[in-house]
Amino acid sequence: MPRYPGFIGEAYPSSSYQERAILENFFLEKNESDGAPTPFGLRPTPGLILRASVSQAPIRGTYAGDGQAYFLAGFAFYELLLDGLTWTPTLRGTVVSDGSPGTIAANGVGDQLGITSGGVFYCYDRTTHALVVAGVPGTVATMGGSLNGRFYYLEARSGTVYSSSLYNGLTWDPSHYLQSTAGDPWITLAVTPDGFIRLFGPLTGEILVDQGNPGFPCVTVQEGRIPFGILAPYAFAVDTSISWVTRSAKGRGQVVRAQGYAPNRISNHGIEHTIQSYGAVDDALAFSYQSEGHPTAVFTFPAAEDGLGRTWAVDEATGKWHGRSFWNVATGVAQAYRPAYAMEAFGATLVGDRVTGSIYELTPASFTDVGGALIRHVRQPAPLTLERRRYVVDSFELSMDVGVGLISGQGSDPQAMLRISRDGGKSFGGPHWTTLGAQGEYRTRVLWNQLGNCRSFVPQLVITDPVPARVTDATITIRPEAA
Repeated sequence: MPRYPGFIGEAYPSSSYQERAILENFFLEKNESDGAPTPFGLRPTPGLILRASVSQAPIRGTYAGDGQAYFLAGFAFYELLLDGLTWTPTLRGTVVSDGSPGTIAANGVGDQLGITSGGVFYCYDRTTHALVVAGVPGTVATMGGSLNGRFYYLEARSGTVYSSSLYNGLTWDPSHYLQSTAGDPWITLAVTPDGFIRLFGPLTGEILVDQGNPGFPCVTVQEGRIPFGILAPYAFAVDTSISWVTRSAKGRGQVVRAQGYAPNRISNHGIEHTIQSYGAVDDALAFSYQSEGHPTAVFTFPAAEDGLGRTWAVDEATGKWHGRSFWNVATGVAQAYRPAYAMEAFGATLVGDRVTGSIYELTPASFTDVGGALIRHVRQPAPLTLERRRYVVDSFELSMDVGVGLISGQGSDPQAMLRISRDGGKSFGGPHWTTLGAQGEYRTRVLWNQLGNCRSFVPQLVITDPVPARVTDATITIRPEAA
């Protein structure tokens, strides 16, 4: 059977039905084997395992380093301890909370953490566990970071960055500051592993580098002025570099990634069209993680689509996009992805729930979502046409891992559901079910026959069973109808 063109592909949320493609809770993995039948395959996005939960909510920030892990939950600051297989959140103090994200950073050999929450800068001693208010009196600490042993925080209302003493977050000189002068006050501060402090206003950005100057130690890199601002204060993700959702004097909604000083576009027109269609975006959030060689940036817009929210993710190794969502069984609708903060701790990727006070491990070994909910994996390619002629679809088949059913319970007889659109994706018919094979049934064929006739065929694949449903290819047999 001939291959279905474009079935294995990325998300492209176009305004045109002729281009629209959905990839939800699947992501594209490049096939690096010499014998791979296709360049890419579809893999389920990592699932979640609950590791800790506290009554305060939501999770508002995370940090891990030197074998320790910390997080903000509501008004509380916790250290997360691991003893054998037991995960224990330990309260280390309380902070002011305005519901916005907080930040946590370390100053290295100073053995301190700098925390911003509710407009207040706190200094935490990791040896004595003392948590005290610090910073410059009378200022509002919007967000912070650390570079070369000093804490920095941004006061967004005035576009001013303050610096602490070296290795001492308790000591701040009110004269050690730098203020934006470009008429575009900074609203975002991010310290990146390349040794830069990146500052963004609503329309432009700037880069600071530490030159060890007396007073405020950093200077502006003249050639590092960025022609893009940021869509929302926390709409950025930091890994080896920084990716962010832009705003400029000419528009909004591109996603770019810094390479040195220069920002490079990593979004496609479909993603950009969709982001531009959102109304309120000031609450946009982003985080990044790496799993099995996939460095992934995740962007969530909680207020989009009438409050249901929307999440888009990009594998920064391939540049391919997919959607993520939480399937609300009670309402039967998809909502924005719940994880919003990430840290690497105790050999695991830990993420914080932006709704509750739960910390989860994000892992490809799990196939369930927050609260043990099932994950709804969806692939819908662009329409298939045959020079606008009517044709008959005799069969549609997936090449994928089969015989991967669980021993018992949900997933012991895993199923794939196919819905068909015959009008280019505008409407879909009822479900057609087929098995993925119980455990060990490796000869199972994921096949649908006699799918009718049309001029524009769109298959929509849905898998919800908690099994490793990897798809490597799709084939289709069609024949033109007699003229």
